[in-house]
Amino acid sequence: IPSVAAPSESTSLPFQIPEEFDEYIVKYGDTLSGIAQKMLGSQSRYQEIYEANRDRMSSPDRLDVGKPLRIPRIAQNAPKQI
Repeated sequence: IPSVAAPSESTSLPFQIPEEFDEYIVKYGDTLSGIAQKMLGSQSRYQEIYEANRDRMSSPDRLDVGKPLRIPRIAQNAPKQI
């Protein structure tokens, strides 16, 4: 009888909604990198938005107009307090 290997566990972390976030409504022509530039200050931070919305997005390349996206609030982009 051939042995059956147990299913391997995924090494990716489970999805978690960020504790603090803003919402952004996707508009026609938006890209995730463009939203990252506008909301987080750098296009390269698009992955942070994707990770915060994995339950709402099938791919970072596919945005649905009118859909709200969570934009994580991170210390770097929080308003400065004096």
